[in-house]
Amino acid sequence: MTRPTPILAHLNREWQRLADAQIPPEWAAHPAIGTGPLAELPNRVRASPDLVLGFLLGRVRAGETLAGRVVLQVMLGRLVNDARHDPEHCLDDYVAQMWVVIATYPLSRRPTRIAANLALDVAKSVRRRTPAVPVDPHWLVGLAAAGTAPEEPELLESVLVTARAGRLIDEATERTLRLVYQRGLRSTDAAAELGVTPAAVRWRCRRAVQRLAAHAGVLAELVS
Repeated sequence: MTRPTPILAHLNREWQRLADAQIPPEWAAHPAIGTGPLAELPNRVRASPDLVLGFLLGRVRAGETLAGRVVLQVMLGRLVNDARHDPEHCLDDYVAQMWVVIATYPLSRRPTRIAANLALDVAKSVRRRTPAVPVDPHWLVGLAAAGTAPEEPELLESVLVTARAGRLIDEATERTLRLVYQRGLRSTDAAAELGVTPAAVRWRCRRAVQRLAAHAGVLAELVS
């Protein structure tokens, strides 16, 4: 689609800021990744695509947003090309859905041809009219009442990743929500890990859930 969108410029600026940072030491221990700046990782994906992408997707499932951002950068050229040839959807749609696919990719079942699978899954999801997984505002509000990990962990992961990509929540809030709702920590334990008070943890959760519930319609369009 040729409709102008600012997201590509934003992602390019964001990657420019990230590119000079060093690869995290815990990643560098992987033989296909090694040391150096993050800017080197797309080249290492081209050299060993499934090894590097598989490792990064594993880190995403462990809660490392940076790993997902690297995967998004690797796939960005394909997304731009697919959006350009789509008369009904724009790059924003493809990027939002890529975040969801990255977060929920079934690595154990599909450990090969990962890049092609990611692109195909995104294209199918974007072009599907009706979301397969609705996001009910009552489900979101129920998170605050439960205060524990929900029964739908994949849906929660998709909501968190999509909300972060869409800037409905910031990094600190995302981390707080993951501690409370994914790991099931009590507010006192989460507060100790975050270095804040238990009251601050409860306030972040309450404010975030209210905000997500208010945007449930948008999330339902993106989480599928």
